[in-house]
Amino acid sequence: MAYRSSEHETTKLSPCMLMLGRKIELPIDLIYGPHPQRDEFPIETEAANAYVQKLQTLMWDVQQKARKNLITASNRQKRQYDLRANQNSYKVGDSVWLNILARVKHISQKLQKQWDGPYIITEVISDVIYRIQKSPNSKFQVVHHDKLKRFYGKVDNGFVN
Repeated sequence: MAYRSSEHETTKLSPCMLMLGRKIELPIDLIYGPHPQRDEFPIETEAANAYVQKLQTLMWDVQQKARKNLITASNRQKRQYDLRANQNSYKVGDSVWLNILARVKHISQKLQKQWDGPYIITEVISDVIYRIQKSPNSKFQVVHHDKLKRFYGKVDNGFVN
């Protein structure tokens, strides 16, 4: 109940307001009754039609406000993410480490090596995709830049000296 009645940071509205077009009735409302200034549900047919029209207009306004707040929050979150995001750019011939995802089951993850290499970048496919090769005789791999880390050492034909 607390989740449904709480205003969310992104939409600036509660889920109950988004779904029902009204605030949720909390236990305090059930104990002491509705707020004296709150409109009761109309019983007459013409009043009911007016209520439906009013509710549809309210729901449309609430949804528009939520969409606007979502766009604002999305832009803010992207800006915050981009501050911390870093993209390493490599060129052909650079030496890099490759992050290994395969793990041996019987050995603790802490004791396994996380990086393999050095690898040599043989082709830049795009800004974030690279073709790498460990040695001239090995198969090449196509990897994303997030799996690579620059290697600072001496490399001769793909082998460490």
